[in-house]
Amino acid sequence: MLLLLLACPSPTDTRPVEVVDTDDSGVGDDAEEHCGTLDGDATWYATRPHHVTCDVVVARGTLTIEGGAEVSFDEGTSLSVATEGYTAGLVVDGDEGGVVFQGTTETGWDGIRIGEFGDGVAFRGLLVLGATLGMTVEGVQIEVVGLALDGATDVGLSLADGARLAEGAEGLSVTNAGGYPVVVDVSAVATLPSVASSYSENGSPMILVEGDSLEESATWEDLGVPYAITETVDVAGIAGEPAVLTLSEGAEVYFDQGTSLRFSRTGDASQLVVEGTGDNPVRMAGLGADVAGYWAGISVGTGASAASLTWLELSGAGEATSAALTVDDTELLVDHVSIAGSEGDGLSLEGNASFMAGSSDLAVSGCDVPLRMPGVAVATLPLTGLALEGNSRDAVAVDGDGKLTESVTWAALGVPYWVIDNIEVNGDAEHAAVLTIEAGTTVLFDTGAGIYVGKDGASGLVVDGTEDAPVTMLPWSAYVAGAWAGLGVYGLADPSNVRLSHLEVGYAGGAALRGAVHLDDTSAILDNVYLHDSQEYGLYLTGTATADTATVSYANNTLGDCSGCE
Repeated sequence: MLLLLLACPSPTDTRPVEVVDTDDSGVGDDAEEHCGTLDGDATWYATRPHHVTCDVVVARGTLTIEGGAEVSFDEGTSLSVATEGYTAGLVVDGDEGGVVFQGTTETGWDGIRIGEFGDGVAFRGLLVLGATLGMTVEGVQIEVVGLALDGATDVGLSLADGARLAEGAEGLSVTNAGGYPVVVDVSAVATLPSVASSYSENGSPMILVEGDSLEESATWEDLGVPYAITETVDVAGIAGEPAVLTLSEGAEVYFDQGTSLRFSRTGDASQLVVEGTGDNPVRMAGLGADVAGYWAGISVGTGASAASLTWLELSGAGEATSAALTVDDTELLVDHVSIAGSEGDGLSLEGNASFMAGSSDLAVSGCDVPLRMPGVAVATLPLTGLALEGNSRDAVAVDGDGKLTESVTWAALGVPYWVIDNIEVNGDAEHAAVLTIEAGTTVLFDTGAGIYVGKDGASGLVVDGTEDAPVTMLPWSAYVAGAWAGLGVYGLADPSNVRLSHLEVGYAGGAALRGAVHLDDTSAILDNVYLHDSQEYGLYLTGTATADTATVSYANNTLGDCSGCE
């Protein structure tokens, strides 16, 4: 029986009434034809094949398609749901027997569109063949438990305007699309299933991620193809509900030129968690170009929780004035993290940022400076598995807060420390702050920078060089007298904790210090110390300062070797 369905038009709607055949309850071999607007509930049964001869629009109600049904679409036709401004639904109930949508010709048909008023849309056991425009979902949630899309001319599945898959989605397969298998807003990426799903064998073998804001926690799984990020993404939740982005083992994320991934840029709560493994690391790289500084990198800002990075390969990020990874005012856990190919720094810790206990195996190469961090964080460096060679300037740039109020040790790293800002060592009456520098360490100083000990609090400086592994302190750049300040030790320093052994100090004596080593109202133990090319004196003693200089050697100090020595 043919039933006339009258769409309920708006006052300005001048569309003609269209005829749709909706009664499939009889058994027969001939296909039932469908064409036009559906304005109420209907079911397409599996007892007869179905033939769509012109566009079918489900304007109101719900169209249910029974398991085992076969639906053929003429060239240029489509199935649209909830695109007319009214609530409408579509349920493909192919749990048993499956449902097939296919074209009547080799040129295919136009596909499926779910509009923003879609409600109760579910695809269970549906195979879609030859839909040239694929499936487009606009701003609504759909249920997917077994959906295969094959042969789209461009995009297989487009989840637009925040459209997403319902929780528990599985069995999504997109193959032989001419373009991307899926285009999805960044807010809905986490709804794409990995279980029994496939996104490979398409013209552009990656998931295209659009949008610039992630405000809820999300986990991006390894879908077998990379995620392609085409604009800068900001991750930020609210206090008490941080937006946590988790990248699961094996996930790959590629970034377009100049884009970045930013956490808590405006101080809102967020977190980055990378959960790679030795067999399946997480990879983050440039999209389509393996070039240093191709994309802007990752920044973790004030307000973010500690970033946790396990088995991460980060490459091609970091512009000339930035870093591949920047962490500001929070902790960073690294475990088998490699950073390569930055035009600027590899990793930059800023503000109160530091490494978490338990960090290890950090490798940075192919960058300008591998690592930049404030002086207060140097002692948190993960020494196990640390590799910082193969960069333009192999050094740890000590840049930022250098006020040390607790005892710390600077270890020999195989690359020098580049001290850009003054290091000031001052504890308190109960807890002296002692800076210990291990044997074999090289410390290079920017113009005017130096180490000041005991000016404002109980402190000490212990240089633990040996004959085979002396400690060296020189300028970062020009080897000229007074290129950097030198070592200043003052009256609040504990003499028993001022021990300089097998130490070379060269080209210092600038700024406020009159000697490469300047002692003021304190004493020091000097053991095989070499002071040379100072702008004034090699050793300068003032006030009540004393020092045993028996094993101190000098060369080329402008005003003399020692002032105040007996």
